[in-house]
Amino acid sequence: MFRWIAATAAVAVCFLAAAVLIRALISPRSIPGPRANRAPAAQNRGNPSCAGAQCGSAEGVTLSLKSVQRNWLPEGSGGPTPAPGTYFLRLVVSFRVTVSSKWVDAGTIGIQLPSSAGWAQPFGTGAGLSIPVPPECRTAPPVLLSAGSESSPTPICYQVPRVNQSGLTVRWITPHGALVQLAI
Repeated sequence: MFRWIAATAAVAVCFLAAAVLIRALISPRSIPGPRANRAPAAQNRGNPSCAGAQCGSAEGVTLSLKSVQRNWLPEGSGGPTPAPGTYFLRLVVSFRVTVSSKWVDAGTIGIQLPSSAGWAQPFGTGAGLSIPVPPECRTAPPVLLSAGSESSPTPICYQVPRVNQSGLTVRWITPHGALVQLAI
């Protein structure tokens, strides 16, 4: 009986440790420690590697905003339309790796509304999302880039409340918890 209790306790501890690890991987800024206290990376409008685009860098990766399209609508008919009181925002971004090899993923970029009023809704269906993704908004999957290489430009689309036409912030959290913020 004692062995069964000890084995059950060991399994419970393993599951708890796995849950903590998974949470750290999914949301590294929510766990206390050195990652949570990192200051946001500076916005680098004058960075020569940006080629005129707005950009920010962290951990050897530069995120560049190639275009920002407010009040964007999909081409042709039959595409999604904004819900009442909202508009579509379409960004085109790319990543440039300057150090080592890094995984980059545009799917980890969010749009924060002003005054911490929440987040813009990304396009997608399932998991509470309800905006079908038109071809012009299909975000590229994560890619491994080597030092000196740049990803192809990839779009990301959001639905934003119309009252928040200004004061939006692009927020990208790197795989190791560094934060890059760009005002748009």
